[in-house]
Amino acid sequence: MSQRYAIYYVPQADSALAQFGEQWLNTQTAITHNVRRYGFHATLKAPFVLQAHASLESLLAAVERLAASQKAFVVPDLEVARLGAFLALVLREPCPTLQRLAAQCVQSLDAFRAPLSAADFAKRPDARLTPRQQVLRQAWGYPYVLDEFRFHMTLTDAVPDAEQRARYLALAQAQWLDCAAPPVWIDSLCLYTQATREAPFSLQQRFSLG
Repeated sequence: MSQRYAIYYVPQADSALAQFGEQWLNTQTAITHNVRRYGFHATLKAPFVLQAHASLESLLAAVERLAASQKAFVVPDLEVARLGAFLALVLREPCPTLQRLAAQCVQSLDAFRAPLSAADFAKRPDARLTPRQQVLRQAWGYPYVLDEFRFHMTLTDAVPDAEQRARYLALAQAQWLDCAAPPVWIDSLCLYTQATREAPFSLQQRFSLG
């Protein structure tokens, strides 16, 4: 089965953050093809296929229990920044509470994750990862978790041309400043699903924290 699931932070639809993301993704279509397929989000547990013995019902119950055990919290201010060839909204300063939540999503739900396939490994060869990231991918199915996790909400596909990337960076920064978003609350966990690797992700269920 190719269907995948992921745990995302997704802002409430009526929030200034969500409205900024929707406007950006829907107007900058030339550089957001892949981003729009995943949606405006921050990954807490990367997409995975369910273990053969696991069910959607049991996964839903586990995410609900995890969400209920947490309390909503505010994260530090966000800013638009470059991440390699991509642009994203990132935290201005570290947030240990968010790091712990992401780690709990990765670790407590990992029993539901099927092992990576040969195609998964071929898509991201070891040569592109640090030794630590290789260890994390073997253990948790994704290299950017635990101490390698960095909260980000992706705004573009890869933009290799530095001059073009700089123009989009200035545009995104200006639009983010105009947005004047209030403090961002992490108040829910969202389970998203993807029917096939080429399909867009869609919301399965939102679970309020605490």
